[in-house]
Amino acid sequence: MAPTYDSGIPSDWALARTDRLATYMVSLFNHTLHPESNDAPQIPPISLPNLCEADRMVGRLVRAYLCIPDVDIIRLAETVHRRRSEQTPEQDLYSEDDMLPEEVSAGWLELTEPAVITDKADSILLWYLPGAVSMPNQKLLWEKMSLLQKPLLNSIQGQHWRTSADLFKTDAAIKGAINLSPSWFQQGRHAGCSKPEVSSLLKGSRKDQSARGWIEANTDQLAILSAAMAIMHPDMYVTGREALVQLGKWAAEEGQTDMLDVLKIWPTPAALGPQRATSMV
Repeated sequence: MAPTYDSGIPSDWALARTDRLATYMVSLFNHTLHPESNDAPQIPPISLPNLCEADRMVGRLVRAYLCIPDVDIIRLAETVHRRRSEQTPEQDLYSEDDMLPEEVSAGWLELTEPAVITDKADSILLWYLPGAVSMPNQKLLWEKMSLLQKPLLNSIQGQHWRTSADLFKTDAAIKGAINLSPSWFQQGRHAGCSKPEVSSLLKGSRKDQSARGWIEANTDQLAILSAAMAIMHPDMYVTGREALVQLGKWAAEEGQTDMLDVLKIWPTPAALGPQRATSMV
């Protein structure tokens, strides 16, 4: 059965479009696994290239769900932890060739196809999805990173240890680390005397609006990634979505126009951390 998300998202929000895409992708995922059901997915009103990209993502998720390697995750984690503690900072992460036979038998293997890693209770710990994003779309995402080149560069010009220039390759075409969120609460401030605000890079008063431009330019790609989260972590998708609904109500009551403007273009129930590629945290 296709999922239905509670109302609360204004129809002109980007997240409303993500909801429609998530409904389609979850329905397609379930229908592919259970073709005997009559609950055929309803194609949402999106462009053909994005529909193909969404179908590709669902295909990889289905293949992963049907492939569960026999991995003793506890023994493997213990082995990795022990071997890492023996490494010096100059050493690269070891390969199977560096391991003892008994360590290989503990569960080390190379994954080359989509798969899920589970624990003994069959709870999914990891989705491994190589090729989930097509090469043309990866290229498109990379090209759009140029919109963030200036704020990324500015992020490593200070003295903050988390964004020190030493942490990035000197010959990287784009380097830096920024976080984008429609609601940012400053650490060290009491909730009673401080209110959340949008990330500084998203404020409407900024002369440089490249961060907002990057979000709007990647709306469709971020919607597909978010819809995939509705399959992999449905509770997380619903919880994040509800948080944005409540945030929108609060912003309207408090007259937070900046926040309302950002929420209107925000296509995902997640915070965004663009570094050298798109990620969702």
